[in-house]
Amino acid sequence: MTHGHLDHFGLAQRVSSQGGAAVWIHAADAPILKTPGRTRRHWKPERAPARYALRRPSALRAPLHLARSGALNTSAVPVLRSFRDGELLDVPGRPKALRTSGHTAGSTTFLSSGPAVAFRGDALVTEGSITGHRGPCLICRAFTPDSAAVRESLGTLGTLDARRAGRHARPPPRWPRGRGSARG
Repeated sequence: MTHGHLDHFGLAQRVSSQGGAAVWIHAADAPILKTPGRTRRHWKPERAPARYALRRPSALRAPLHLARSGALNTSAVPVLRSFRDGELLDVPGRPKALRTSGHTAGSTTFLSSGPAVAFRGDALVTEGSITGHRGPCLICRAFTPDSAAVRESLGTLGTLDARRAGRHARPPPRWPRGRGSARG
């Protein structure tokens, strides 16, 4: 898992229990997966989502979609394998874990050992579902507890020798050229 948010680990418990897959998460985000109903104990945003909704009511679309889809009833993942920054994971492809915190304490980018690809989770997004921004940007403060750390992580991502950067299983966007190509 790139980080401990409900939209990223919603199926993790089922995949683990029914499919036998190991669920890997940075040690700093493990408490979120173990007690998803108490996420606010481990993660608090810098700004309330209501501030965004007052200026842009459509900002509620993504959080409401998650709630309607059952995200608030996400099952805990009691059996986890955790990793630390810089560790090569014992999974096919042996990706290297690079901590890119800020969005969560344990946000991680995985670097492939083959072609230059980075799977970055929400360290950098291509659309701000709350702000409405299209193009590379940092996730808004309604979903980030430490935007200064996110900016530092963006600097770290800008130094990588990765030609492609993927967020999920969708086709990845072209890698931005350093810090200046993303809005924050």
